[in-house]
Amino acid sequence: MVTEHWTLAIDFGTSCTVVATRTRGRPAEVIEIDGDRRVPSVMMIADDGRIVIGRAAEENAAALPTRVLRASKARLGDPSPIVLAGRPYQATALVAELLAYVYEEARRMHGTSPASTRLTYPVSWGGHRRQQLLRAADLAGLPMPILVPEPIAAAIWYADLEPIPDGGHVLVYDLGGGTFDCALLTSSGSGLELVGRPSGERQLGGELFDELLANEIGARLPTGVWELLQVGGEQIWRQAWVGLLRDARRAKELLSTQPVADILVALPHGIIELRLTRADLESVVRPHLVDSIQFLRQTCADAGVGERDLHAIYLVGGASRTPLVEALIREAFPLTQISKRADPKTVVALGATSETADGELQAWLLPPERLTDPVRVDLDPPAVTALQHELPLHVPSPTTVREDGVPEYGPRQDAASGSGSPHKPRGRRRALWLALSVVIVLAAASVVAALLVASDDPVGPGTIVFSSDRDGDYELFTMSPSGGDLHQLTDNDRRDTFPAWSPDGRRLAWTQDGDIIVANADGSGATNLTADLELGAEKPAWTPNGRSIVYVQAVDGPPATFEIWQMNADGSDKAALVTYASQGRSVFDPAVASNGDLYYSSRLSATHVELCRLSAARCLPVLPSNASNVTDEVIALAPRGDEISFSRSIDAVNYDVMLSDLRGGAVVDITLRAEDAAPTGTSNDPTGDSSSNDYGSSLSPDATSIAMVRQPRGEDTEIWVVDGAGAFHRLTDNDTQDIDPDWSDS
Repeated sequence: MVTEHWTLAIDFGTSCTVVATRTRGRPAEVIEIDGDRRVPSVMMIADDGRIVIGRAAEENAAALPTRVLRASKARLGDPSPIVLAGRPYQATALVAELLAYVYEEARRMHGTSPASTRLTYPVSWGGHRRQQLLRAADLAGLPMPILVPEPIAAAIWYADLEPIPDGGHVLVYDLGGGTFDCALLTSSGSGLELVGRPSGERQLGGELFDELLANEIGARLPTGVWELLQVGGEQIWRQAWVGLLRDARRAKELLSTQPVADILVALPHGIIELRLTRADLESVVRPHLVDSIQFLRQTCADAGVGERDLHAIYLVGGASRTPLVEALIREAFPLTQISKRADPKTVVALGATSETADGELQAWLLPPERLTDPVRVDLDPPAVTALQHELPLHVPSPTTVREDGVPEYGPRQDAASGSGSPHKPRGRRRALWLALSVVIVLAAASVVAALLVASDDPVGPGTIVFSSDRDGDYELFTMSPSGGDLHQLTDNDRRDTFPAWSPDGRRLAWTQDGDIIVANADGSGATNLTADLELGAEKPAWTPNGRSIVYVQAVDGPPATFEIWQMNADGSDKAALVTYASQGRSVFDPAVASNGDLYYSSRLSATHVELCRLSAARCLPVLPSNASNVTDEVIALAPRGDEISFSRSIDAVNYDVMLSDLRGGAVVDITLRAEDAAPTGTSNDPTGDSSSNDYGSSLSPDATSIAMVRQPRGEDTEIWVVDGAGAFHRLTDNDTQDIDPDWSDS
């Protein structure tokens, strides 16, 4: 039997997901999943905890609003958990479930795995969101995933339908469910080439139009009813609001072809009949569509291309069929042909499979990333030399060497006795921790006393910087660990996350939309250190002398990887430190100890992440052997001493903050200790909620306390501090998403 060579393309959309395949020598086709060519990008948590995807989830959205998630694409890259059925979920994990579902359906239909898998993404996405999409693809088990910009894929498909003359320019107008993209391309002998810089708007699309039209409907309802629809906390009003959004969506689609739409608004006290006209729809969406036309004009102007140079404008995405879109484009570009021959909701997936795309995509695709065994690390020797000058590496001798020549490191030995105890594996389930709770409770006081040094100040001195989403974009703020006034450091329309104090507390480094920024402690003098990188960079960490910064960098392939790099504090002399280039595997979350050791997170599988110390170009596990279903990540180091805190997945959904040391000592679940160590009927945790999601910790400079992110009772994420006695102190409570705390002694 001859195995067919086929390509799979997944267009993961805000409203729906389209899957296309191409078998060598045959035309590309969109496949049906559950009888539908467009799978709703909707997920529901069933009573038994299963994740239901697609049409079945969408049909239950009105009846079970607290169990259903729409528009998961818009949440990808947002670190705050999504609460469904009372439990927090990470957006990346939910997206992975959807990708795995459609991938397995495609495999089942073909009977084999694809030779190549391609994922499309909005061209307006920065490096951080692209990285999260690749992480979701890895979790879903997609083989060799390649990222393809959506307007590029659409242009390739249109060009197959309607050849473009050499030198002809085409403008792609891509208005989907949740994003708007535009890109300018030209035809040459080698295929389509990108001209200038693509642009777009992340929150412009059909989902926004649904909400705007729902607000228009709500304005016609009795005042008291409309207020309850907006803020009513009872289940019946939440169901009514979801139903109203569904009615608005249907009306919008009908008004794209008809002048009027009659709808029945189902409310708790009865049904109200309303009539909407196309003018009603156009009045609420016009300002946003006018903005999209300005993007088209600016894209052409930046590339120096006039209207007479345009061959055509391609309309892509379901929302592009709104009649006002074509009218505004014709008004702005009266001499240019508007092409809308193909199904706007499928051209992106079909274009990503195109045979002609194989060569043309090389200029802008992000090549594949795969998870592999992390102990086989390829480290560029010059990078090791540079690192050793900056960070003095401590290279222990391996305790054993496997038959394949790979060294294995056992427990650290006591310098005096030379003895060491064997490592015992630990599981992730809270049940295991509860079984050990008696031991933890008895030992907690002595262990924490040894790890968290006593202090007159219960939460320790210094300043905490964190990131907060207060206006749709994350900005940086500082405050005292004891509470008090907030001080805003950044104020822009960019995403400022992962702040890190320099060792002397005089400077800050942080991530801004996939770039590393360095500024003074008050936010002044900000400088972009990675503007020269084509792909994204994130998560900076300072070296002990403050002269260099290590960070995570997306690196072009093939295969693509996320590596840990180092650069001078002025952005010069960038060099790779930890890379798994030969296996196409990634590493994340660097941290540098006061003695110069480099630590990072290393993923062994979709549910197994270990904390590593760089040793002889290999991953030396920080903690005793980690069971295959335990996820330990995002290590935080005390600036002075061996104390570490980190996040551990205890049940594949929730994270607890753990405390240990760099000598392989006992691991204490700080979250669990606060919940279980208190006498019956009381709790050291003021929320009294054992399901709080705790992560993103930072140790105080004097090792007395831990700052961390909490999401109590499914609410917004907040910054909390746990002192040496295990008492919890809430620092922020602002109905916002507060994340990424970092503690300085200044």
